[in-house]
Amino acid sequence: MAKDNNHVKKLKQENDELKKQISELYDELKDIKKKMESSTSNDEIEHSVEHISAEYDDLKANSTCLVKDLRRID
Repeated sequence: MAKDNNHVKKLKQENDELKKQISELYDELKDIKKKMESSTSNDEIEHSVEHISAEYDDLKANSTCLVKDLRRID
């Protein structure tokens, strides 16, 4: 009977340790999920910056062409 009690106690301890590990893994997964969500936002920001940069480059090129045309007219 004492042997059974020790076995039950050992199983309960192992069960508690497993619960703790599961809880820690769950917390880690939540953190990873948050990081992934924020990286999506960063990707959107990067895309927006690239788009604005491309528009600026186009405007600058057009401006250069206009300046050349104005100088040619003068």
